[in-house]
Amino acid sequence: MWTQWIQRGVLCSLVLGGLSACSMIEHPHVDQIPPNDHSKLSSWYEQEAVLLRQSAKDELEMAEAYKKNPDPKNPIASRKIELLQHYEALADIYKQAAKAADVLADEHRNILRQGHIREGN
Repeated sequence: MWTQWIQRGVLCSLVLGGLSACSMIEHPHVDQIPPNDHSKLSSWYEQEAVLLRQSAKDELEMAEAYKKNPDPKNPIASRKIELLQHYEALADIYKQAAKAADVLADEHRNILRQGHIREGN
């Protein structure tokens, strides 16, 4: 039984690692975007929010895996509870970061709108 858990954990890690590696290739670092390119910055933060929400979802899926088949008699049960709390805490952090990225995307869109209003006058 433990062998299956270990195999599933390794498989999950490889899949998530591969997905995050692929997303990094298509998603440049924010420092590569000029600070006055508010259109690209707003798009970057929107994409970042999507990635962060996916990370939160992944962490919650891992938490669900630990919720299944609880065995309080098992000496490792307390460790499973710690991991469950760990995954849920990470999911919350990712969700908060996604909200912050949404705010930054909105700010850059507002700067764009204000620039267009000034140019039109």
